Amino acid sequence: MSVHIPLTAATTLIGSAIMCYAWVYLGIQIRDPQKPAQLSVRYMQKFFMHMMIFFVIMSVPYLWTNDVQRFSVSAAWAYVVGHIFMYMSLMYISRMTFSLIPKLSTYDKPLVFAWLSAITIVTAVNAKTMIWGVQPTYNYRLHLTEFHASPAVGIPLALMAMIAFVPAIILFAMSAIKMRGINRVKPILITIGFILITTAGPLHDNARTAQLYAIADIFTTIGMIVTLLGIAFHIQNELTQARPNRANVHAPSNTV
Repeated sequence: MSVHIPLTAATTLIGSAIMCYAWVYLGIQIRDPQKPAQLSVRYMQKFFMHMMIFFVIMSVPYLWTNDVQRFSVSAAWAYVVGHIFMYMSLMYISRMTFSLIPKLSTYDKPLVFAWLSAITIVTAVNAKTMIWGVQPTYNYRLHLTEFHASPAVGIPLALMAMIAFVPAIILFAMSAIKMRGINRVKPILITIGFILITTAGPLHDNARTAQLYAIADIFTTIGMIVTLLGIAFHIQNELTQARPNRANVHAPSNTV
């Protein structure tokens, strides 16, 4: 008897592992007393933490793929509750961007208020249209989940992702342009990863065919892997820069 691993389940599990790795790594950097972390790094760590929780919650319903009704109910609740943490992760991307722009850094509290207000409204609509509306279903032929998210949720999610990620993408892209040589690799990888997540993530919530669900799952995973490569390259690049010259007493940068 062949065993099939649902594509959407594989995506959430891989996402959980990637976000956990990035969260732990940045947490170690933040706690290092010799390398004081910038506020932007703390916000980036919060982003990875909330995304990790989101993926873990979204993975739970796959324990019941053999029970159609139980899977649909648990997937609906996991979608609504999990997306609260995903929306929070977007808020921290915005806070990271604001913290890097002096003229905007003083507007952090209004930014948080705006995000929490939007999250509350979208979550209420999400619960109404999914938990007490059209619930997710599992496609046993294609081995993937069709969430049937309402356009009233999918469209705002796409807008929220763009509001959060586009300014961050611009900042990292500008950093890549200004840097030279090997130092360009990290911002380039993070820029590409963020672009893929920004496009594939909302596509998943707005998909109406199994093919689009699969495409969204695949490219979301690729985006997360590319983003992880950017974070992992940061480790190797710091070690490379710190090793050759013993006279250089400056600690490697602890920035994202």
